[in-house]
Amino acid sequence: MNILDMIGGALGGVGAGGSTNYGQLFEVVQSMGGLDAVMDQLRAGGLNDQIGSWIAQGANQAITPDRVRAILGDGMIGRAAQQMGLSPERIAEIIAQQLPAVIDMMTPDGSAPGGGFGSILGQVLGGGR
Repeated sequence: MNILDMIGGALGGVGAGGSTNYGQLFEVVQSMGGLDAVMDQLRAGGLNDQIGSWIAQGANQAITPDRVRAILGDGMIGRAAQQMGLSPERIAEIIAQQLPAVIDMMTPDGSAPGGGFGSILGQVLGGGR
């Protein structure tokens, strides 16, 4: 199974092994301008070390929903919450809980994709497996 199949399976729902459905995360980040935009904001907010751990092989450093809200801001979080019909707290939780695992899945060799994370997401969502 290649990386696009793994991400596509995660987007599709809970797998046989009880894997997480990341579809809601992708809806959230799309409502915020896309995965690369969210990653850029998190980097600018000082999460370079955490993001580096998600990309690198090994353990992923955690982030808290409060830190996500502080970095992305109430405007960005609030717009996503309104578009999705969720609370701002839930939006921050989704990002904090699921984004590290998704980035980890997208970088199995320990390096960031040359075309950005959105390029991999576009291939998955566009059916370019």
